[in-house]
Amino acid sequence: MKPQSEKSIQKAIIKYLKSLDHCWWYNTGPQRFGGRSGVPDLLVVFHGVFFAFEVKSETGKPTKLQEIEMAKINKAGSIATIIKSVDDVKKIFFYITPNYLKSLKNKIIKK
Repeated sequence: MKPQSEKSIQKAIIKYLKSLDHCWWYNTGPQRFGGRSGVPDLLVVFHGVFFAFEVKSETGKPTKLQEIEMAKINKAGSIATIIKSVDDVKKIFFYITPNYLKSLKNKIIKK
């Protein structure tokens, strides 16, 4: 079976994101409006948590600039990662979002 292209994976992810409540997303596309190079393909807010997803095929690798931009996003306290399928997004939302929200709630309660 032929591996999926990045474009078809991204299309499937966008379809999934559209089906979710409490979800906002933006496709950064091919340098629209003078955008920055290296910014991940999809910027997503799910239940108040910011994610930056760089979509790659099964064999795809990020460029050095993409790695730098994702590291900056992670250092700023958000979550930037490589995504290779809709299942990757589902796993991140299932495992990371509840834990992040719980830790955030604990920080707020302690103040």
